[in-house]
Amino acid sequence: MKPPVDEKKTKSDSSKPFIVVSSAVYLIISATLMIVSLALMTFAAWETIDRMLGGERIVIALLDAIKLIVIALAVFDVAKYLMEEEVLRDRELRSPTEARRSMTKFMVIICVVVSLEAVASIAQVSPENMRDLVYPAVLLLSAVAVMVGLGLYQKLSSEIETKEGEGRTAAVTRPR
Repeated sequence: MKPPVDEKKTKSDSSKPFIVVSSAVYLIISATLMIVSLALMTFAAWETIDRMLGGERIVIALLDAIKLIVIALAVFDVAKYLMEEEVLRDRELRSPTEARRSMTKFMVIICVVVSLEAVASIAQVSPENMRDLVYPAVLLLSAVAVMVGLGLYQKLSSEIETKEGEGRTAAVTRPR
């Protein structure tokens, strides 16, 4: 007769190589994104200095630098998010609350970046070319839509968590 097999132990042992490989891939991707982000920031500074020394208006050069730095910030935040969520922590999220917080954090990063890009773009629009406001306006509307969607997601997911919590409490306290 065979001894009983612990399925949890067997599954976790067999998935260990996959977890190690996927963590290594996420580590490489995160490191690459961080390097690209730093390169963008360096390029923004270099380009700004070069353009100012070349006689270009300082305000235009600085606004263009802000756009690059905002993109670099977004790339860096995504890299940081991947590092924290996929490399440094356990593979599975431990609770729906944790999943909601993680999603919220990521979406707020996206919303801030889109909003900053819109503001920088608005600052570059001249009064003579009001048509150029379409792009920043669409960006701002997109940021608002993301925030409204995120608020709805948070409301619905917290209501579900509350209902699930009440169900578990009722099951535990129910007399037998």
